[in-house]
Amino acid sequence: MTKQRHRRARGARVISTVSVALVLTLLGIAALTGIVAQRVSDTFRSGIGMVVIVDETASAGAADTLSKELKKAQWVKASTFSSAEEVNKRWQEELGDVEISELHPFQPEYVVSVMPRWSSADSLESIASRLSQLPAVYEVKVHKDMAVSVNRTLNSAVMAVLIVCAVLLVISFVLISNTVGMELYSDRMVVHTMQYVGARPGFIRRPFVGRSLVNGVLAGVISSAVLGGVVAWLLRVYPALRLSLTWIDATVVFVGLTALGAMVCGAAAWIATTRYIYGNIDDVLEA
Repeated sequence: MTKQRHRRARGARVISTVSVALVLTLLGIAALTGIVAQRVSDTFRSGIGMVVIVDETASAGAADTLSKELKKAQWVKASTFSSAEEVNKRWQEELGDVEISELHPFQPEYVVSVMPRWSSADSLESIASRLSQLPAVYEVKVHKDMAVSVNRTLNSAVMAVLIVCAVLLVISFVLISNTVGMELYSDRMVVHTMQYVGARPGFIRRPFVGRSLVNGVLAGVISSAVLGGVVAWLLRVYPALRLSLTWIDATVVFVGLTALGAMVCGAAAWIATTRYIYGNIDDVLEA
């Protein structure tokens, strides 16, 4: 019966390790997807900005001040200047042969795209307000609707990924707690004997927590190997993905998954053994 219980406990550890590896694999997919989404979102956000229309009646000094302000500003990712003739030509190409310069006299303008962290609607409005105070600025047109739409979509996606990750962590924690509970039950006579002869709780916990740490590391290595194969395949099939995902990013995720597996498994084992040592076995089996 003792051998049978130990075989069951070992089988439970194997199942638990594989289960945690699956959970870590899903977390890794979420993390890698998040990295790609962040890079893509930065690209989208970099396209958000404003059009700064220059007042043609402004002095050369005021126009030069505006140009220098846009060049040195930390929030500017890129700015492109177009003269009144170039603006008119661009609109003429879009509208066809209709003569529009007399109906709407165009003015020089800067098309400005901002850095991703300044792409929120509030930040854009604040920047536009400061620019409007410069003498050479006639008007500032902010891409506010685009900023609101892009940021709302990206925030929703990030929240969804965080919720999924939290649920997966809870699942892995429960799996490890149940597995350690089975190990404690199979070794309950040894544990009771150790308690009877005065063994300290830390001494009793050590082997269970140690095995769980090893299982967590093993689960992290398994999940990293699976994800490594997936990343290699994706980069080979979709070379453009290299712009958003590198092996450095993937390696950081793999190391993080291995560390997370060890921490979750070790913490779950510590809590389960502590509950058993200071409680009774019935409470552990009911959890």
